Amino acid sequence: MNVRAALFVVVIPVGFMATWLLSLVVALTQAQEVTLAVKGYDPRDLLSGHYLRYQVDYGSGDLSFSYGEAICVCLPQTSEATVQASWIGECNRRDHATCPLFIKGVASYRGIKAGIERYFIPEEYSDVLSRIPQDATIKVRVTTDGTSLVTGMFVGGVPILEWAKAQGAKPH
Repeated sequence: MNVRAALFVVVIPVGFMATWLLSLVVALTQAQEVTLAVKGYDPRDLLSGHYLRYQVDYGSGDLSFSYGEAICVCLPQTSEATVQASWIGECNRRDHATCPLFIKGVASYRGIKAGIERYFIPEEYSDVLSRIPQDATIKVRVTTDGTSLVTGMFVGGVPILEWAKAQGAKPH
């Protein structure tokens, strides 16, 4: 293989990865951060490591959507500490003017699955954090296209690992 071909084989994939990574960084730095309440249903995912699994409490009542249906959760642009959905429905029915901040998800048998329903905890905290504590919230960054990413988990406003230490967790 000559030098030009090797350079081409290396530069193109690295260029694509760098462009993709840069676009993610830009999108997340421009994303709006919101705080959402969570409630537990299955505290640990034993097949995927030490994750706390929870349902996001969007503040909606009963949701009756078809399994696998694309769902959008509109969030109010407010300064409230914890926000609740202002509208939940099929994404193709979302009013772009009244719902500029939204999370995209899919209807599942447990509600809405948006990829923000679990949070990693180190193994040494797993005894204290065997269940989702009361008053638990997550901070989520929401991009303009509805993509969301959990940036932190809190209990009563305190980061969850600090809360766990106060409850007697002994980190190594």
